[in-house]
Amino acid sequence: MPNYRLNLSINSVDIKTIYDAQEKIVILKKTSSGFPIAWVTFLPFEGNYVSWEENYSLYASNTEIQAGATIVKLSEVAATPKQLYKFNKGTFDLPETFPGAEEGQYIASNKMNSFNSLVFGLAQKVEFNGNSIPGSPINASIVPLNQIVKFTPYEQIVVFLQSRVTTGSVITEIDSQPLEITFGGSITTIDVVYDSSIGGFKQA
Repeated sequence: MPNYRLNLSINSVDIKTIYDAQEKIVILKKTSSGFPIAWVTFLPFEGNYVSWEENYSLYASNTEIQAGATIVKLSEVAATPKQLYKFNKGTFDLPETFPGAEEGQYIASNKMNSFNSLVFGLAQKVEFNGNSIPGSPINASIVPLNQIVKFTPYEQIVVFLQSRVTTGSVITEIDSQPLEITFGGSITTIDVVYDSSIGGFKQA
């Protein structure tokens, strides 16, 4: 599986302004469906990095989806694309072949009879500045009982600065200039730099 790395640079003058504004670096990961979740947030240094591998898990949660809510994973399973994972009795069953599944698609179904609906999504390990989060949620979808949800993750991220947000938070608004970055193929490392004239990051 490819390893990806994002390097983020901020000069000493701008980083003081960012701290005074009580802002963090926030990174979202794009998927085919679901509410976006703050995959990782952190207080910046002058030099920062975020890295990850192309491995995913499926999770289940009963967190109410609303702006600022933090997803709490209740169950999780390492997942393989094009397989169906049924959620039943508080855990994911062994995967089954799902006819018609598309390449790179992760599939779950809600069979938890005691709930009218649950929240499902993808999670992915991420490392940043020497720290590691083993399975950080990247999206969240409400799935009614006996229904199926399909997720396709993309190697596209959005990076921006924002205050009052933590890792795992549901993001409904972005308050600063976002930068969308696409990885894939031979592009596995990208450098970006903060530009105070636009209030956001740009590719170096």
